[in-house]
Amino acid sequence: IYGDPIVDAAAVSLNSGFRFSDAISGYATAIASNRDIPSFAFYRGSGNTNNILSIYPDGFVPEINMLSKDRSLVAGIKGGTESGWNWDLSYNYGYNHIDFWTQNSLNRSLGPNSPTRFYDGALEDTQNIVNADVNKTVDWGLAYPATRSFGAEYRSEKWHQAPGEANAYSARTVRG
Repeated sequence: IYGDPIVDAAAVSLNSGFRFSDAISGYATAIASNRDIPSFAFYRGSGNTNNILSIYPDGFVPEINMLSKDRSLVAGIKGGTESGWNWDLSYNYGYNHIDFWTQNSLNRSLGPNSPTRFYDGALEDTQNIVNADVNKTVDWGLAYPATRSFGAEYRSEKWHQAPGEANAYSARTVRG
């Protein structure tokens, strides 16, 4: 097995803008997508010490499945003043959750009753960002106008890792 995995993906997006007045406008972009991504580990031959012949007499190739859910939203308002200052205030939300499964595999330490499919766990990341930018074009007699700008940003991030089922990672002593 070689090459890039086949990705089953679906996505939807929305992009919009609207005017509140001649000097103030709003904007928003939202995106949601799901991806199902299979990939493969290295072949474990029938004589591999991690194999159990009663389960895989010809060896096996573990398949790792990932289900990724992405969500994002950016919304803001922007405008300008009569004195030439431009401003932009925005909020950005981002979220990603990935679940992992392994199938066509086994846990050698569980012996011949080992399951062949495991839930391996999940990774999750969330971001919340509030941003403010201000700028003004100034003519200082140079070849091109200069821009004076400043801004501020607040960012909150949360990351979480969830364990999978115990049979996916437990190591037990096999007797007999």
